[in-house]
Amino acid sequence: MMKIRAMLAVAAVLSAGLAGARAQGTSVGDGTFVNFDFELADVPPRTNNFTAPVTVAKALPGWTAYLGTGQITSVVPNLSSLAAASISIITPQWSVGPVFQGNYMVLLQAAQFPSSLTPTTAAIAQTGQIPLAAQTLFFDAKTSGLQVTFNGTTIPYKVFAKAANFTVYEGDVSALAGQTGELRFTVQQVNG
Repeated sequence: MMKIRAMLAVAAVLSAGLAGARAQGTSVGDGTFVNFDFELADVPPRTNNFTAPVTVAKALPGWTAYLGTGQITSVVPNLSSLAAASISIITPQWSVGPVFQGNYMVLLQAAQFPSSLTPTTAAIAQTGQIPLAAQTLFFDAKTSGLQVTFNGTTIPYKVFAKAANFTVYEGDVSALAGQTGELRFTVQQVNG
């Protein structure tokens, strides 16, 4: 029985993976997903209290980032938005709280008060193969409004365990084992 492990930091804060396998290198078990723990981030240290944008390719290797339906090419490390949709790589220099595990996590924030001109959702995605023996996707998050999909099909999830500053969730992916497609974590708009 293989499980999938993912870590996310989703205001989602995300840290994700396919359980039973390490997600740090180029593969997860027999699958092809990469960087589920976000530890491959290449983010320069902050200087003069200013953090410059970093390309998604450097901040989130293996992942594609979206605000609304538009793909974005850069993120600002350690940025927490007050109301707009945003995506940020959270580093050890983040002053708001601890990273769930390791040195990095992703902060996804949906718009709280969207207008017709602003994206309402924030998402990260990557295409890969779910290992043939995979049964469960685990991910760490502190969130509400998170949707997890594979090739557009929602993966229902539930609480597996609670930690001090995040919750471990599990979703059944046994019916998807061996398939190649897009795994996407999306934070939906929250009003108020």
